[in-house]
Amino acid sequence: NIRKIDGGSGPARFRLMMSDGQHSMSSFMLSTQLNPMAEDNQLAPNCICQLKRNVTNVLKDGRLVVVILDMEVVKSADEVAGKIGEPTPYVEGESSTHTPSPYHKA
Repeated sequence: NIRKIDGGSGPARFRLMMSDGQHSMSSFMLSTQLNPMAEDNQLAPNCICQLKRNVTNVLKDGRLVVVILDMEVVKSADEVAGKIGEPTPYVEGESSTHTPSPYHKA
């Protein structure tokens, strides 16, 4: 899931919901230099991405935001047969025996 957030006087930002197939999280933001990936539809729901560089920021209210600085689309949405797994929202501190895939779905 990709949502454009208008930045007022600054450049637009894109918020992403990403999943590893088991859990999903909607607190990912593209850095503005990656905006063309969203604007040119390289990033589309259900594509498979590999995050290469990111930074995690803590907001005043304690929520986390992962800013994606570099990523690669490994498989386009057209190459993927829909959603992978049945992801549930990630909950901080929830234990899991699952090892996440190195690929993440936008």
